[in-house]
Amino acid sequence: MKTNRIFLVVWFVCVLIYLIPELFFEGALLYLSGGVIGGTISEIIKDLIGERNDFFVFLIWAVLLGGLVLLFVRLQNKIAKYLVITVVAFFLYIIDNLLAFVPFPIDSSQSTFMIKIDLIALSILLKGAFLAWLYCRRLQMKNNQVRLN
Repeated sequence: MKTNRIFLVVWFVCVLIYLIPELFFEGALLYLSGGVIGGTISEIIKDLIGERNDFFVFLIWAVLLGGLVLLFVRLQNKIAKYLVITVVAFFLYIIDNLLAFVPFPIDSSQSTFMIKIDLIALSILLKGAFLAWLYCRRLQMKNNQVRLN
């Protein structure tokens, strides 16, 4: 029971972390992360291969995200750990970019605005759940008292 409460509190905080910037500056962090991370990877690929390839951009972005997650799990320094989880939170905007490419069936009774709101909500919930899970797994490894079963 304690585990569920800790996870829900952390998840709620993570959702707020993603929701507040979205409410005030819609899509700003998505454009920033896409420009900084995706644009940099895209330019490197363009220099190496000669043409831009979105598949390789997302693949490299996902590999970097996985490496950051492993780094977060292995770090012992508290300041470095929180710095890395902040970078992981920024890198999780890959979910928004991937959802933009996923074709969703469009119901004629539902407006485009509502579909956009649904995708934003889904993205925020997924990113918040992943960050909460990652943080609680770290607590479980550290204290061996928080269990996510």
